[in-house]
Amino acid sequence: MYLPKYNVELIDGFMKPKFNVAKFRFDFGITVIEGGGGNNMLNDNLEDFTCHIKNCGCIMLLFNQPYQIDSIRMLLGNDKNNYNKYSFFIETSIDKENWEMAIDKRSESLSGWQMFQFEPRPASFIKITGTQNENDFICTYFECPCDPNVPIIMLKTSSFQTKN
Repeated sequence: MYLPKYNVELIDGFMKPKFNVAKFRFDFGITVIEGGGGNNMLNDNLEDFTCHIKNCGCIMLLFNQPYQIDSIRMLLGNDKNNYNKYSFFIETSIDKENWEMAIDKRSESLSGWQMFQFEPRPASFIKITGTQNENDFICTYFECPCDPNVPIIMLKTSSFQTKN
C-alpha cells in the first residue's frame, strides 16, 4: 500500500504513522486477538464494544506490522452517563513475550474519553488489562496513534465536550 510521505515517518526502521491505524477495515490496521466482542472497539459504532471479564484476562490487539507508536485514544465504558469507572494498565510488545508498560492507571478511576501519550516505541501488540473494576472492563472505541483531529465519533457522544 502506498502512503504519502507526509503521513508517515521512518524511525529506527519502523513506520510511525501520523493517523489512526487502529482500524480493522484497513490493510495496515489492527485486530483484536483476545477479548469479548472481537473487533467491535475498532468499528466506530457506539452501540458495540470489546471487553474482558472483571479481574480476569485482557484485551489484546495485534497490528499487522510493527509500528512506532506514542499515543492512544479510547472511549471507556458504554454508558452515556459514565457511571462505570475503570482502573487499568496498557502494555506494548514487539514479540508478545516481552511487555513494556505504556500507561498505568491502576490507582485511578476513569470513564469516558481518554487520551494518553507515552514514550515512543515500536509495537506489534497492545495489551489492555482492567484492574479493580466493579464490572467487566469495556472499551467502545480505540485509536492508535491519536489522530491530531478530533474523530467524528467523539462529536456524537454526550461525554465529549470541547474545551476552550
